[in-house]
Amino acid sequence: MELDLGNPKDILRIRGAKQDKLLIGPKWVSIGITKRCNINCRYCLMTPFRDIIRKRDKSGAQDMDFAHFREIIDDCRQLGVEQITLDGGEPFLHPEISKFINYADQCGLNIVINTNGTFDNKALESLKNVSVVNFNLSATNSKDYRKLQGAKENQFNRVLNNIRCAAKFKKNNGKNPFINIVFVINKYNFRDFKNIFGFAKSAGADGILFKIMRFNTNTKELAITSSDVRILKNDIKEIAAGAGHKMIKSNIKDLCEFLRVADFKCVFEEIDFNGMYSGDFYFKRKMKNGFKCYFSWFFADIEVTGDVFLCCARRSIPAIGNIYEKRFKDLWGSAKAGIARSDMKKNVDIGKKKWKECAYCSNIELSENLEAFIENTA
Repeated sequence: MELDLGNPKDILRIRGAKQDKLLIGPKWVSIGITKRCNINCRYCLMTPFRDIIRKRDKSGAQDMDFAHFREIIDDCRQLGVEQITLDGGEPFLHPEISKFINYADQCGLNIVINTNGTFDNKALESLKNVSVVNFNLSATNSKDYRKLQGAKENQFNRVLNNIRCAAKFKKNNGKNPFINIVFVINKYNFRDFKNIFGFAKSAGADGILFKIMRFNTNTKELAITSSDVRILKNDIKEIAAGAGHKMIKSNIKDLCEFLRVADFKCVFEEIDFNGMYSGDFYFKRKMKNGFKCYFSWFFADIEVTGDVFLCCARRSIPAIGNIYEKRFKDLWGSAKAGIARSDMKKNVDIGKKKWKECAYCSNIELSENLEAFIENTA
C-alpha cells in the first residue's frame, strides 16, 4: 500500500484527514467474498475470529451474492476507490469469481486477489483482468507445506504449477497479473529464508511479500524467539551481501525495519479484542507518543457477513454498519463512521486496554507515513 502525492485523489484524502472532513472515498477496499477455504493454515489470522464472525453473521450465507457485490463495486466507482482486494476464505472457491472479477474490471478498478493457489487451471483466464495475485505459500517443499498449511499431499505441486502457469499466461497475454508469493515467517520456516528468493524466481513469481506471523497461545510452537530473530538477521545480511535478492522484488527492507523495532521476548500479553477474543501475542511494535491513525480515510474492510470496518485488523472499533442493510457509500459517509475516524485519530493510547491491539498493527509504518504527509500538507 503506497501513496502517490501526484494523485489528486490522494491529496483529497490527505486534506480530508487533516481537516476531519470526508472529501472522497477510500483508496483501498478489501472485500471478503466467501467463507469457504479448502486448506487449514496454522498461521491464519482468521482462526481466532471464526466463532465470533459466525455468531454475528446476519447473512447466513457462505458466499457474497453478485447483486450485493455489484452494489459495492458501483459505490466504489462513485466514491473514487482505486483498488479492491478480493479475499476470503479462498476467493477462487466462490462459484462466480470470474463474474466478480470481470465486473470490477469493467468498472475500472485495480483488482488484487489473495489466494492459496489451489484453484483449477480454468481460473487462469480470469487473471488477465487482475492487477496483482498474492499466492499464500510459506514453504519451499511439500513436507513443510503440509505441516504449515494443512493441505493434502498433492496440493503443494498444484500451487507451484499454478504459479508457473500464471507466469506463462502473463507472458503470453500481457502485463497482468503481477505475481507475489506471500511468505509468513514462523518457527517452522524461518531457516528457509535464504532459499525463498531463488525458489520464487524459479517458480515464475515477480515478488515476495514477507510477513511475521502473529502468534497466540494456540500456536506457541510456531513462535520465533529472540535467538531465531538473530539468525534471521544474519541471514538477511548474508543475502544483502550478494545479488540474489535483487533478482526479484520484495519488501525485505520493511522486514528489516520490523525486526529492528519489534520486541521478541516471548513474554505473552493478554489482549482483549473488545470482549470478542482474547489473544496472547508476544511481539509488538514500538509506537511514538501521540500516535495518530489516519488509515480510516484511506481504507475499508467489508466482510462476507456484510459488516464494514475502517481497519484491516482491529475489531475494537465497531463496524460502521452492514452492506446487507445499507449501501456502502452511505455507510462510508455516515455519522457512525465519522465517530470511528475521530476516535482513531485523536484517542489512540496503547497504555489503555482498548488500544493495546494497535501495537501489533502491521501498518504502523504506513500510518506514520500518512501522518507525516498530512502534517506537512497545507
